Amino acid sequence: MILDPYPTYFSQKDNRNPYTRELEPVSQCSVAAATMVFSWLELEHSESIVYKLMIETANIRKNRFNSSKNICETLNLALSTNGCREIAKVIEITSPEDLFLTLEKYKCPLLSSTGTFLTNAGHFIVMVGMSKGHGIFHDPFGVFQNGKYGNNDNGECVVFSHEELLKIYNTHNGGRNVIVIEDLAA
Repeated sequence: MILDPYPTYFSQKDNRNPYTRELEPVSQCSVAAATMVFSWLELEHSESIVYKLMIETANIRKNRFNSSKNICETLNLALSTNGCREIAKVIEITSPEDLFLTLEKYKCPLLSSTGTFLTNAGHFIVMVGMSKGHGIFHDPFGVFQNGKYGNNDNGECVVFSHEELLKIYNTHNGGRNVIVIEDLAA
């Protein structure tokens, strides 16, 4: 199953701070991942607009910038400003099976924190589909293989095995949260 409509992929490797214009690719997975969801929702979604909204939300709500809570509140602010009926919410995931059931239920891109399995500092990826016990994700940093990121910067439709998903959604690694978009009219 691949989501339809299909979420547009954005890389974090070309992200710039919208205020200083300095290239900041390492710390921008949250912005790129949120931009993928903004695009899917057909909200105004340039990465610099999403970056500014996330900074404003973090400052107003006293959130940590790169957190599921801040991304969720930024999405809700954008949705309410645009008169949308959807709402973003954070759901705790305890297993790959739970992740698959969540994708089937909400039929939206799942913006997911991965804890420290993929990177020491934590990371955000977006689930766009599943197949035979594997998760299909847009990874804004590229392709994760053999325990590390290589030279392939295009992380569109990266497949994570069931074993990798068990490590990502392990409470010891900190990866438990996904952000879903709930249609309140449904």
